[in-house]
Amino acid sequence: MEQGLEGYRTCRQCDKTFLATTEWFHRNKTAKNGLRRTCKACDRSIGSRLGTGKFGLVSSDDYYYARAYGFQAGEYERRLQEQGGVCAVCDQPPKKYRLSVDHDHVTGKVRGLLCNNCNRALPRVDRLVAYLQKHAAKE
Repeated sequence: MEQGLEGYRTCRQCDKTFLATTEWFHRNKTAKNGLRRTCKACDRSIGSRLGTGKFGLVSSDDYYYARAYGFQAGEYERRLQEQGGVCAVCDQPPKKYRLSVDHDHVTGKVRGLLCNNCNRALPRVDRLVAYLQKHAAKE
């Protein structure tokens, strides 16, 4: 998603390309290029989409899910209810932690909510399938 012309950055939210400067993106000290992944206009619209809560602030969970996955306010809870409060893979309720949001890291599309064990196992399963397909082709 961050690929393209040198010196430019594509907003993760609106998919528009801008100069990779603080004129278009807020700073992020932990990012490789020091800029957030969403443009300033999308950062502002996230707050307006969520509305305001007590003291003019949105809940930290709603804000996180909106920034990370483009969720509307309360969408995590709605998806959790749709799944029956259980993991999309193993159908077990969460034990200690909330269910993780499983998403495609290339497209950003959300696939479902997973327990910690299933979420951590997915990359290994993908590698195993690729390995088996590679060796099946040789035979």
